[in-house]
Amino acid sequence: MTKGNKIKIFISMHEFCYVPQNNLFAPIQVGTALTDERYENMFHDDEGENISKKNKMYCELTAQYWAWKNMPDLDYYGFFHYRRYLSFNPIQMEHYENIVYMDYCNEEAVERLMLKEDIMRNLISEYDIIYPQENPIGGDTIYEHWCKHLEKKDIDTLVQVIVEKYPEFYDLAREVFNSKQAIHCNMFIMKKEYFMQYSEWLFDILKECETRIDFSDYTTEKLRTLGHMAERLCAIYGKYLEKQGAKVCYVQRVQFKNNEPEQVIDIKDTENLIPIILSCNNNYVKYTSVLLESIMRNRNQKDVYHIYILHRDITKENMQILRDQLSKTNNMYVEFVDVKRKMEQYNNLFVDRHLSLETYFRFMAIELFPNLHKILYLDCDVIVEKDVAELFKKDMGNHAIAATRDVDIISLFPEEDTQDLEVRDDIRNVLGLLRAEDYFQAGVLILNLEKIRKIYHSEDIFQTALQRHWKFQDQDVLNYLFKNDVYYLELNWNTLFECFDRAERVEKFVKYDLAKEYKEAKRDPWIIHYAGTPKPWDNMQTDMGYYFWKYAQSSPFFEILIHEMNIKGFNALKAEREERAFNNGEKQELIRQRDELQNHLNESSREKQELQNHLNESNRERQELTFQRDELQNHLNEIRKSFSYKLGLWMTAIPRKIRGKKEN
Repeated sequence: MTKGNKIKIFISMHEFCYVPQNNLFAPIQVGTALTDERYENMFHDDEGENISKKNKMYCELTAQYWAWKNMPDLDYYGFFHYRRYLSFNPIQMEHYENIVYMDYCNEEAVERLMLKEDIMRNLISEYDIIYPQENPIGGDTIYEHWCKHLEKKDIDTLVQVIVEKYPEFYDLAREVFNSKQAIHCNMFIMKKEYFMQYSEWLFDILKECETRIDFSDYTTEKLRTLGHMAERLCAIYGKYLEKQGAKVCYVQRVQFKNNEPEQVIDIKDTENLIPIILSCNNNYVKYTSVLLESIMRNRNQKDVYHIYILHRDITKENMQILRDQLSKTNNMYVEFVDVKRKMEQYNNLFVDRHLSLETYFRFMAIELFPNLHKILYLDCDVIVEKDVAELFKKDMGNHAIAATRDVDIISLFPEEDTQDLEVRDDIRNVLGLLRAEDYFQAGVLILNLEKIRKIYHSEDIFQTALQRHWKFQDQDVLNYLFKNDVYYLELNWNTLFECFDRAERVEKFVKYDLAKEYKEAKRDPWIIHYAGTPKPWDNMQTDMGYYFWKYAQSSPFFEILIHEMNIKGFNALKAEREERAFNNGEKQELIRQRDELQNHLNESSREKQELQNHLNESNRERQELTFQRDELQNHLNEIRKSFSYKLGLWMTAIPRKIRGKKEN
């Protein structure tokens, strides 16, 4: 390995992203001159001699220009993108048209791509140039492909500039433009002497093209024409260097689907800090906004409320809306923690009923907040009616968790009146609780992170969750792991609304003291929990829905909530009418089928009667024939008894005797 070579691979980015730990990698913010946001711990393309302001036209080339002008002392210059790298794995990986697609740029990807400094140094030092492999462009030549997607006059301008300024490259340009394989993305690693020559040649051609092309009415994509030209020029110059004897290596290009950085939450306990975590998806943001409004209007002015929303898909627009919502306060802050990458390995977690994968995000709190002693967790379908600082400051002793008892699940446990057998088995045999009354509701929790860390890692809890299909998902997992280590809060801190005859079951099957506490909590709830259906945003008549709509009126999503409610109401009315029409139509069809059957039965009865009549007539005719036969038989018998019949027999007998004698 040639350790003496000074190698830098500049990774261009216009937004902050994850970069693997590697001394060869040098992240550089491109288009820095066009934004007010400046990322720390990286190079910026607006320093020194630069073309940063032209980034919309030159794209990632502003990084190459900057390195060419401001980093003269390197032995090798390389250029990757924040989501595009080159693979150093000598084994051809599974690909599509020579491009390897991967979900994340993470440690696993680093291992597979062999992006280790020593491996990379060995390969780089062995060659003069490293290029990505060519890939097909849909059956067209490069020239044809350009004319379909960009302006024909521009590529003709490029050819003209090459002919005028560098005619020795014309034949190579024609060869590249007639090829059906292309090298994309302006990615490469070059030895210094070749890089300096290439950059001078490249930017001279692009500068001339820039002066000849009118970009004034171009779309965003066509504004990138100079960047697209550079991709073709990169291939042309590569062929030129090969003909000059340069040693070139072609490797696979890698495209990452996601390269967002892993967030580091550096927050520590302070006397007035109230840390709160929520788990939310983009669809639930509008309901979370109402929760935030309720926290805000019941807060005190002394404490600082720092809210962390764990998510996978909340849009930047919705993030900004929630930030703006809290900006009118001076002691409430919201931060969004994208856990998509961390959750990728847990997509097989069991989710049932009205829940989603977001319900498991709270398991990460142990490691996401390494410097916090404890933290408050709230489900996003709750509304706060009292300062949550009072809840957070509860003295929970040395218990791992503080929570309320779950009167709903407890009411399903008793053996009388055929209560839920699965719940009873779950509590007794799966969770191993000594008493059903010890089962807690996980929608409002105080997590003693300091103690939990001594017992479990987040991975331990996730692996427990993956062991089986827990009946009540994450709530069962927490009850299983932390049984007998719970500080029980007043039910006012997690008051369940009425659904599925919950109040009736509590009254009938829950012990008197707990049932009484639930009744009293409903009269004076401090946190209302819409655990079940219908939610108040689905039906305004929902029990305790008043609390939700009281705060919803001040939410930035109020109009959307009302609009959705109207649509849901309209759809419900439409469905009801369709059902009624269907039922009426079904009734008419049944009546028609009944009448048709009755007519068929009547027709069958008529045919049966006709058949019976025919049978009777046949019987009568048979009897008449029998009678006539009998009469004829009697008449014949009478004739046989008469003198004349006997005389006739005697007279016919004499000739027979005479014939017999003659024959003898």
